[in-house]
Amino acid sequence: MYEGKKVSLIGVDWSEEALKQAKLHYPWGVFILATAGNTGLPSNQFDTVVMLGLLDYFDDWTELLIEARRLLKKNGRIVATLLQGFNGHNWTEDTARQKANIKSFGHIAGGWYLIEL
Repeated sequence: MYEGKKVSLIGVDWSEEALKQAKLHYPWGVFILATAGNTGLPSNQFDTVVMLGLLDYFDDWTELLIEARRLLKKNGRIVATLLQGFNGHNWTEDTARQKANIKSFGHIAGGWYLIEL
């Protein structure tokens, strides 16, 4: 989506290899080796936090969402994807709402869902 474009992008991952690959495709991005629950980034600095393919790995989203909300400016938004069947998940709007207070839940393609928190 943003490949080859100059965008303000900060990526966080615990994998050095994932960060190397991200830098190849998004050379203008800033990439940080950290966990999603403890990024070390400053509070109240971001308009949007995007979690693509992240939440499916965690049974409890609490730590991740606390950190994401800490990073957001006032009226910022959190957008995430969920993959049906990954890690045994059977996503419906109700199962997503059991994990967090979500603003929206929608099917985007195949087994993918987009949620806003």
